[in-house]
Amino acid sequence: MNETAVADTGPLLHLAEIQQDALFTNFRKIVISSAIEAELVRYQVMGRLRSILPDQLHVIPVEVPPPAFCPQEINEFRHQPADVSVIRLACLIQPQLVLTDDLLLRRYLESKNYKVVGSIGILIRSFHLQQISKNDLYFYFDRLFDDSSLYFSRGFYAYVRTLLEHL
Repeated sequence: MNETAVADTGPLLHLAEIQQDALFTNFRKIVISSAIEAELVRYQVMGRLRSILPDQLHVIPVEVPPPAFCPQEINEFRHQPADVSVIRLACLIQPQLVLTDDLLLRRYLESKNYKVVGSIGILIRSFHLQQISKNDLYFYFDRLFDDSSLYFSRGFYAYVRTLLEHL
């Protein structure tokens, strides 16, 4: 795919945790803010991502103003500067996709008509691109649930598992 994506920490971290960060190679360009880069460095996955995505991963410094200077609609994210940086970067770049596993951030971005995909969506896209098999899709989905820091409930797990069966 020839898409540009703005990414939050979640999908990059969660897929790295299950050694599936190479799935990001089907993006033309992945843009992150310096705040997201700092989080990925803290989680010790930035070096690996740079080696897997040497020409695709781009870091852009995005100024995150104090809450008093933020538009009212993004004040709810003022306690998470990285989230504000993702919103500001999306506004600046106008990407085809925004990658996040954060539900509140996802809802906000979707309300602004951005197409948002999380870690599970990236697995599904990789299946549709024939980058992984259906068995791999099930396996990596289970690994996200069992072996990554991505939290989702057993009910959501069962719901997604049913959806995967219908692919």
